[in-house]
Amino acid sequence: MHEPAPLPGPRKQPSGWWLLAMLCFILVVGGGLGAVAIGLQKEGFLRTSDVGDLAELASVQEQLRPLEACSIEYKRWDARGRRRHPEAVSMQDCDSNTHGTLRIKVPQTWLEQGVGFTMQRGSTSEPWEILVDKDVVPFPALKEALEAFAPIIAAEYPDKLRHELESEATSRRNWEEYRRQRDAPKPSAKSSYPE
Repeated sequence: MHEPAPLPGPRKQPSGWWLLAMLCFILVVGGGLGAVAIGLQKEGFLRTSDVGDLAELASVQEQLRPLEACSIEYKRWDARGRRRHPEAVSMQDCDSNTHGTLRIKVPQTWLEQGVGFTMQRGSTSEPWEILVDKDVVPFPALKEALEAFAPIIAAEYPDKLRHELESEATSRRNWEEYRRQRDAPKPSAKSSYPE
């Protein structure tokens, strides 16, 4: 006679650390794939090259170096592939003192030639990185556009930044005054009734 097969024991459950490790692995792989997908999009970080150190752009560097700005963008694309604000460059200051992005109108002459760029730097003492997609943006058109934009930006940005900072300071003062009045002790409504 055959002996009956032994009954299987209780099934071992994976431990908590193993599940956590698998979850972390899945998140890392998913995040990496997402970053690569974003980087490969039009004007994505994996498709751009820094041309800021080219001698042909030295005059642009000199004109824009003194500005209190660390980011300049032109012809950035949204998720649908449309241009956002094609008539202006978008700028942000280095210290993030302003909550918004300042826009300066520039000629649209080079739009049809595919000119688009991102300029960035870590501080006002650093030269600009000029990031472009070399497969899309022809250098002669980029150079012409930057040479046309630089004097406009250098002339208008300081006043726009000053105006924005003053506006935000006024808004901050108004908000603080509102909070002070709101939180100030108020006479009790009960005391306004006759005894």
